[in-house]
Amino acid sequence: MPVKNNANHLIRQNTGTVLILVLLSFVCVPSLAQVNEESNTLVWIDAYLVHNFTERVKVNPGLGYRRNINNESWKQIFFNPVVTYQLNNTLQAQGSLVLAYTDEMDNTIFEIRPWQGILVSYPR
Repeated sequence: MPVKNNANHLIRQNTGTVLILVLLSFVCVPSLAQVNEESNTLVWIDAYLVHNFTERVKVNPGLGYRRNINNESWKQIFFNPVVTYQLNNTLQAQGSLVLAYTDEMDNTIFEIRPWQGILVSYPR
Protein backbone atom coordinates (compact mmCIF):
# COMPACT_ATOMS: atom_id res chain seq x y z
CA MET A 1 0.00 0.00 0.00
CA PRO A 2 2.72 2.61 0.72
CA VAL A 3 4.08 2.32 -2.85
CA LYS A 4 0.69 3.19 -4.33
CA ASN A 5 0.35 6.21 -2.03
CA ASN A 6 3.83 7.42 -3.06
CA ALA A 7 2.91 7.13 -6.76
CA ASN A 8 -0.33 9.08 -6.25
CA HIS A 9 1.56 11.75 -4.29
CA LEU A 10 4.14 12.12 -7.10
CA ILE A 11 1.43 12.41 -9.74
CA ARG A 12 -0.44 15.04 -7.70
CA GLN A 13 2.79 16.95 -7.15
CA ASN A 14 3.72 16.97 -10.87
CA THR A 15 0.26 17.33 -12.43
CA GLY A 16 1.43 20.05 -14.85
CA THR A 17 4.33 17.96 -16.11
CA VAL A 18 2.16 14.88 -16.55
CA LEU A 19 -0.47 16.92 -18.43
CA ILE A 20 2.16 18.36 -20.81
CA LEU A 21 3.61 14.88 -21.49
CA VAL A 22 0.15 13.46 -22.23
CA LEU A 23 -0.69 16.35 -24.60
CA LEU A 24 2.67 16.01 -26.38
CA SER A 25 2.09 12.29 -26.89
CA PHE A 26 -1.10 13.10 -28.85
CA VAL A 27 0.82 15.56 -31.04
CA CYS A 28 4.05 13.59 -31.58
CA VAL A 29 2.84 10.02 -32.08
CA PRO A 30 0.60 10.72 -35.13
CA SER A 31 3.45 12.59 -36.81
CA LEU A 32 5.52 9.38 -36.87
CA ALA A 33 3.02 7.87 -39.32
CA GLN A 34 3.64 10.65 -41.85
CA VAL A 35 7.13 9.59 -42.95
CA ASN A 36 7.15 8.88 -46.67
CA GLU A 37 9.53 6.73 -48.70
CA GLU A 38 11.37 9.72 -50.16
CA SER A 39 12.22 11.31 -46.83
CA ASN A 40 15.12 13.72 -46.70
CA THR A 41 17.88 13.07 -44.19
CA LEU A 42 19.81 16.20 -43.35
CA VAL A 43 23.17 16.38 -41.60
CA TRP A 44 23.76 19.59 -39.65
CA ILE A 45 27.12 20.71 -38.33
CA ASP A 46 26.80 23.92 -36.33
CA ALA A 47 29.34 25.73 -34.16
CA TYR A 48 28.46 28.57 -31.80
CA LEU A 49 30.90 30.60 -29.74
CA VAL A 50 29.84 32.86 -26.85
CA HIS A 51 31.43 36.22 -26.15
CA ASN A 52 30.21 38.32 -23.20
CA PHE A 53 30.60 42.03 -23.92
CA THR A 54 29.02 43.07 -20.64
CA GLU A 55 27.07 41.35 -17.91
CA ARG A 56 23.86 41.79 -19.95
CA VAL A 57 25.07 41.66 -23.59
CA LYS A 58 26.31 38.47 -25.32
CA VAL A 59 27.26 37.81 -28.92
CA ASN A 60 27.12 34.24 -30.27
CA PRO A 61 28.65 34.04 -33.74
CA GLY A 62 27.45 30.81 -35.32
CA LEU A 63 28.63 28.95 -38.39
CA GLY A 64 26.92 26.00 -39.94
CA TYR A 65 26.92 23.51 -42.78
CA ARG A 66 23.90 21.43 -43.80
CA ARG A 67 23.67 18.71 -46.41
CA ASN A 68 21.01 16.32 -47.65
CA ILE A 69 22.38 12.76 -47.50
CA ASN A 70 19.69 11.25 -49.77
CA ASN A 71 20.00 13.98 -52.37
CA GLU A 72 23.61 15.07 -52.85
CA SER A 73 22.58 18.15 -54.84
CA TRP A 74 21.42 20.22 -51.83
CA LYS A 75 23.78 21.93 -49.35
CA GLN A 76 23.77 25.08 -47.27
CA ILE A 77 26.39 27.20 -45.49
CA PHE A 78 25.32 29.92 -43.08
CA PHE A 79 26.64 32.55 -40.66
CA ASN A 80 24.33 33.46 -37.75
CA PRO A 81 25.66 36.11 -35.33
CA VAL A 82 23.11 36.25 -32.48
CA VAL A 83 23.10 39.25 -30.12
CA THR A 84 21.40 38.65 -26.76
CA TYR A 85 20.42 41.30 -24.21
CA GLN A 86 19.43 40.11 -20.71
CA LEU A 87 16.35 42.19 -19.76
CA ASN A 88 15.85 40.56 -16.33
CA ASN A 89 16.21 37.11 -14.73
CA THR A 90 13.44 35.68 -16.91
CA LEU A 91 13.53 37.58 -20.24
CA GLN A 92 16.16 37.95 -22.96
CA ALA A 93 15.84 39.94 -26.18
CA GLN A 94 17.62 38.37 -29.17
CA GLY A 95 18.30 39.39 -32.73
CA SER A 96 20.41 38.33 -35.68
CA LEU A 97 21.13 38.87 -39.35
CA VAL A 98 21.63 35.39 -40.85
CA LEU A 99 23.66 35.11 -44.04
CA ALA A 100 22.87 31.85 -45.85
CA TYR A 101 24.23 30.36 -49.08
CA THR A 102 22.16 27.49 -50.49
CA ASP A 103 23.35 25.40 -53.43
CA GLU A 104 20.81 23.22 -55.22
CA MET A 105 20.99 21.53 -58.62
CA ASP A 106 19.95 24.48 -60.75
CA ASN A 107 19.64 27.21 -58.12
CA THR A 108 22.23 29.02 -56.09
CA ILE A 109 20.61 31.27 -53.50
CA PHE A 110 22.18 33.86 -51.21
CA GLU A 111 19.82 35.00 -48.44
CA ILE A 112 19.88 37.64 -45.73
CA ARG A 113 17.42 36.68 -42.97
CA PRO A 114 16.94 39.20 -40.16
CA TRP A 115 15.11 37.95 -37.08
CA GLN A 116 14.33 39.04 -33.54
CA GLY A 117 12.76 37.35 -30.57
CA ILE A 118 12.15 37.17 -26.86
CA LEU A 119 13.46 34.19 -24.87
CA VAL A 120 11.55 33.34 -21.68
CA SER A 121 13.43 31.21 -19.16
CA TYR A 122 10.99 29.84 -16.63
CA PRO A 123 11.30 28.46 -13.99
CA ARG A 124 14.70 29.68 -12.90
